[in-house]
Amino acid sequence: MVSCSGANLLGSGEFFFADAAVRLRGGEADLPDFRAGLAELTGRTDIDMWNQYEIARTAQRLPSFESVCLLAFGCAALLAAMVLVGQSIARYIAATVADLRVLRGVGLAPAQGVLVLQG
Repeated sequence: MVSCSGANLLGSGEFFFADAAVRLRGGEADLPDFRAGLAELTGRTDIDMWNQYEIARTAQRLPSFESVCLLAFGCAALLAAMVLVGQSIARYIAATVADLRVLRGVGLAPAQGVLVLQG
């Protein structure tokens, strides 16, 4: 039969680890009172406590940071695409304008040249 004494549950040495999850009725507002009560009960003030409310608030702010970074990356990609596409369009127009100058000599009106470039 297995004994359930404190030495078996928490270890027999000077150092041991124990974890617990505690839900307070007053929520985060009761946390200072709980810390004080635990310190008084155990005689130790070095017990680590994680405030899950604070961790949840941090986790809720994280997606907004990620979305801002994703938006910035998208804007940078859009700008790069505009520069690359703009260069090819400018080259195409420059090559076409040279051809249109030849056609002006045979009677192509400027408005007709604009229509040719759009089509």
